[in-house]
Amino acid sequence: MKPLFQVLLLLAVAAVAACNSKSSSPASPSGSVTELTISPATDFLKLKATERFTATARVGASTREVTPRWSSDAAHIATVDGGGLVTAVGVGSATIIADYEGQQATRLIQVLPDYAGRWVGQFVVDECSVSGAFQAQWCQQIRASSPFPARLDLVQTRNAISGSWVLQEDATGTLTGDIATNGTLRLQGSVHRGDVTTSISSWESTTTDNAVMTGGFTLTWTASVPGQATTKVTLRDFRKR
Repeated sequence: MKPLFQVLLLLAVAAVAACNSKSSSPASPSGSVTELTISPATDFLKLKATERFTATARVGASTREVTPRWSSDAAHIATVDGGGLVTAVGVGSATIIADYEGQQATRLIQVLPDYAGRWVGQFVVDECSVSGAFQAQWCQQIRASSPFPARLDLVQTRNAISGSWVLQEDATGTLTGDIATNGTLRLQGSVHRGDVTTSISSWESTTTDNAVMTGGFTLTWTASVPGQATTKVTLRDFRKR
């Protein structure tokens, strides 16, 4: 029979060994990423604009900002660098993608030209027609006076446009319109002087650099007499000032 102190010693050694065995076992994982989100909530950019996105990962009940792998499914519309900086380089839609530890987050971005501001230039009369009491000489006179000065002052909210226009230096009116998904600006408006109304319709113009606008529109004159005069015109040297 072993002396009591030997038994106690053996028990103590066994207890120490058991503790060492537990402490040397690998620690349990802190948790895996269950959700990935992109901030801020931006989904629209004007051409040439930039926006820096960040990614947040959820692990259990906590969240933290992480550095994902960023990419774009349409780099000709919007590029993104390794730090989440998105640059709008073309008109259209692009999906920005963040990948991190098996989770993915996406953000659809629409890019349209920046039409806001003052545009100044001229318009040239290409076609002219009259009806009713309007005489053929009217077209001859307006062709001889072409080109005419023009100015637009536009406000843009996403794809909605409003503002004012000045045509032929003394005809001032208001405009409303929108921007199509392909970047085409579409406007309409009118101005009244005495019994004559001058209307803009079928306005379609574009810009690829936010600086020069090309396109054309229709001007229609009506008065208290029967008939109307209609001209189709083209913008010339129309630039943002």
